[in-house]
Amino acid sequence: MLDWLRVEYAIEKPSNKLLSAADLDSDTWVAEVKRIRGKKHPLTAPGLHALRDEYTRTIAPARALAAETLKLERALSELEVLGGRPAPQSPGLFRAPRLRSACTAVLFRQVTTKAGPAAGPA
Repeated sequence: MLDWLRVEYAIEKPSNKLLSAADLDSDTWVAEVKRIRGKKHPLTAPGLHALRDEYTRTIAPARALAAETLKLERALSELEVLGGRPAPQSPGLFRAPRLRSACTAVLFRQVTTKAGPAAGPA
């Protein structure tokens, strides 16, 4: 993306904000590009539209994945702290070790049989 900004918008030295684009919302990202380009090189309407499209195509999905990753890391950390026991607000999460061994057995069965998950319980 930085190459694209360099070629399309003449941004040779991206700011720290642009380097951490996943932390920016659409308006902040566009404002940062405008700020770097300065008053001598204002954005055209098609240039602004292309920036917004690129944000929607690349940065927005990256932000969603980063948020989901953070959520999963926190859940994993909570499970590790609790020793595999479910947190009070999530009663059915991982009933260790019985649920974990049951899931492992089912997954092993699915992998080792040709029929896969549609075969049903063995």
